[in-house]
Amino acid sequence: MNIERIQPALNKVLHQSGASSAAIYLQSTKHGRIHFLHTQGLTGQVVNDYCKGGIYRFDPFNDTALLQDLSTRGDVTQVIDTSDTRLSVDECHKYREFLQQYNLVNVCAGMRQIGPKFCLTIGLHGDTQWRVKLNSHTRNAMDTLTDSVLAQLTCQLMSLPGAPTRLDALLGEVLGATENRLRPQDREIISMLAQGALNKQIAPALGLSETAVENRLRRLFRLYAVRNRTALLSAIEASNH
Repeated sequence: MNIERIQPALNKVLHQSGASSAAIYLQSTKHGRIHFLHTQGLTGQVVNDYCKGGIYRFDPFNDTALLQDLSTRGDVTQVIDTSDTRLSVDECHKYREFLQQYNLVNVCAGMRQIGPKFCLTIGLHGDTQWRVKLNSHTRNAMDTLTDSVLAQLTCQLMSLPGAPTRLDALLGEVLGATENRLRPQDREIISMLAQGALNKQIAPALGLSETAVENRLRRLFRLYAVRNRTALLSAIEASNH
């Protein structure tokens, strides 16, 4: 995954939330298995103890019941913290000991379902000097970050010719998740862009202001991790093949 493409969105999440560290990973909703995509502010020892030390099995955010519950809620990023009634943090002694060992407190996560099998999770951690702030700005920033990560996963998996079956399946689900993020009016804007229309031509045709068209284009740029219209159309065409 191209970390440089997602770094601005990740930095914004850390800034808005006040978190001192973050982890981006995929989870299996059936088995609870984890695959780390990127970490920031966490040492290799922390990640090693979490994975190879088996702490992930005691992580309440990795509970299969929670993950399956999320699977019924569509492709919206669910932001939850340790106060969520679906979590049983107090009962997860090994997990709490792990957090205390590495001075990690006030944990929260943004979780989005990818098809029926996977969940993309953005885990945030505070320390004794910071408290993670869960507000609308944090939630919007986490939603933008998950959009960006999904787009990068799509690009990465599409660049693997003859990928194994399991990667093909994941690619299909990631592409499906990206496709489902397109709203009906997004598709109309994309269609007009492909015909060479400008914002001032798109706006009256769809009953929108030029500002509204610009905002929707910015969202599409973030979704496909591109910076201009030409790259956007290329990315969309590539995802349709």
